[in-house]
Amino acid sequence: MKLIHSKQTWHVLGAGREECRSLLALALRLGFRVGDLGRELGCSERYLRTVFVRDVGLPPKNWMRQERMVMARHMLQQGLAPEEVTEKLQFSTPNNFRREFQKFYRMSPMAYQNKWRHMDFRGPGTALVPPGARQIKR
Repeated sequence: MKLIHSKQTWHVLGAGREECRSLLALALRLGFRVGDLGRELGCSERYLRTVFVRDVGLPPKNWMRQERMVMARHMLQQGLAPEEVTEKLQFSTPNNFRREFQKFYRMSPMAYQNKWRHMDFRGPGTALVPPGARQIKR
């Protein structure tokens, strides 16, 4: 089995019935559980960890946590409520989602969503500027 990065996502080659599978789609479908991913791919958690560290540079649990948090951030940016994100990303409770998001981004999902709503988008090549912040003219 080999993990390859293609088209901005990771794929699994040579595991199970299919030749090339989206790793993120599998992780999402399986609730971001390492044991379930190993079973789906027909390998032990130990072998899965070896392959992940070799090909991705991270253990599977760390990779899944990062991918899950990136998906959560995008969902919040799209206006989904934290409870909806909890459900879609299969966190056991909204509290668990909030705690995990807080650890990862150092702010609550609601604080992130509020901050995102108040960002000023000035077009390509410009930075996001919170309201009231002074812009430096160049």
